Amino acid sequence: MEYKKELAEVLKDKSDMTKKTYIDRISSIKRLVEYDPDDLEFLKNDKKIIKFIDNEDLKLSTKKLNYISLSVVSGLLNLPSQDIFYKKMMEFKDKNNDERQDNKIDIEIKKHWATHEELKTMYESMPEETPEEIQEKAIIALYVLQPPLRNDYAKIKILSREPRTETENYMVVQKKKIIFNLNKYKTADHFGSISLNYDENNYPEIFRILKKWFEHNKGNYLFIRLSTQRALNEIDMTKLIPSIFEKHINKHITIQLLRQMYETEEQNKEDYINGSMKDRKKVHDKLLHSSTVAQEYRKLINKKNNLV
Repeated sequence: MEYKKELAEVLKDKSDMTKKTYIDRISSIKRLVEYDPDDLEFLKNDKKIIKFIDNEDLKLSTKKLNYISLSVVSGLLNLPSQDIFYKKMMEFKDKNNDERQDNKIDIEIKKHWATHEELKTMYESMPEETPEEIQEKAIIALYVLQPPLRNDYAKIKILSREPRTETENYMVVQKKKIIFNLNKYKTADHFGSISLNYDENNYPEIFRILKKWFEHNKGNYLFIRLSTQRALNEIDMTKLIPSIFEKHINKHITIQLLRQMYETEEQNKEDYINGSMKDRKKVHDKLLHSSTVAQEYRKLINKKNNLV
């Protein structure tokens, strides 16, 4: 069928399982609205589709999945209906009993939830006298003062100039700027190589604390075991970051939770809610993940950014 081939093409960057789910959902909706032609023109008739889905005797979870599929596919096809399907997706996401069941997990993590302002206040109160304190503050700066990446700061090589060829992740440290080059990470196939620049005008506080850290760190890697100068690996960073938060605010905050908190606050801002799909995608791109993953990260919060 031609319409399935077209769907497979626009969904080529998705996993096989995700691709199959979306194609199955769109095919089901096509049958639901009784559209016979072998194309995707029916997706432009958002009013008819919404009428059928909302009035059909379907589980809330099924309706939500229908609107997720419609939102993703219409966005990839750049259809005028994409914003409408996105809003319906969010409407049913909040209604969905299954998601509210999933959010019972939040009862367990509620005591560890923190707003961005609380995290910044913690950062500002952190001491920076000893090498250990400075390194910990530099780590927290990278996760709190900018959109938090994944566990991407482990085993980062420190260089004084750009290499001719380099496929690993590395940081170029110079007098007036620091450049973090990310080549190997989870979604590199989609986003490609990324460069983050720090100087007196761009993330000046990150630039300041990193420069201070490099006054003490004379090794070859960004973060190290102070006793051996060995680079901290992914396991080290996974354990260290929550321990720093526990030390200062008695909350076990993981990298994953930092990313969930960031996405949740961003998605509850008026600019995001009223923005276009393109504007929303820019928010998710900062965390180097898809809009679909971003919606999975979103938690239910009240107007004070507290978990509910």
